[in-house]
Amino acid sequence: MNIAKIRPKQQELAHALLENEGKPAAERKTATNIALSVGYARGTVDLGVNRLFSTEGLQAALLELGVSPPKLLNTGVEAMTAKKGAFFRGEYNEVDSPDHQTRLQGAHFLADVLGLKKQVIENRNVNVNVEMDDIAGMID
Repeated sequence: MNIAKIRPKQQELAHALLENEGKPAAERKTATNIALSVGYARGTVDLGVNRLFSTEGLQAALLELGVSPPKLLNTGVEAMTAKKGAFFRGEYNEVDSPDHQTRLQGAHFLADVLGLKKQVIENRNVNVNVEMDDIAGMID
C-alpha cells in the first residue's frame, strides 16, 4: 500500500487506537468514541466502525505501526480464550478456569473491530395472577 493513500485523520485514528490499547481497562474507550474524538462525523461512525477499519488508508496506517488485521483479530481471539492465572514463587501458573473479565473485554474489542451491534437486553418481571378455577377450565 502506498503511504499517499493514508489520510491524516486515518493516521490519527491508528495512533489513538494503539494508545487506547495501552491504557488500563477502566480508562479504555470504545472504537466508536475514539473515531469521534479524532474528528469523524457521527453519521460516518453510525454507519459502522468496521467500515473505518476496512479502509485501505487505515489498514496502511496500522501496518506502518506494526499492526496487521490478523494481529488485531488474534488479540481479540486470545482475549476471548483467556484463563485465570496467578504468580507463585515468581512463576506464572495458568489455572483451568476462564477469565471472564478478559473474555468480555475481548468480545467488546472484536465487536468494535468487526462492527457487530451490541444489544442490551432488558429484564422485565411479569406477574400473572391465575385462579384455580381458570386452570381447571383450561384442562377440561
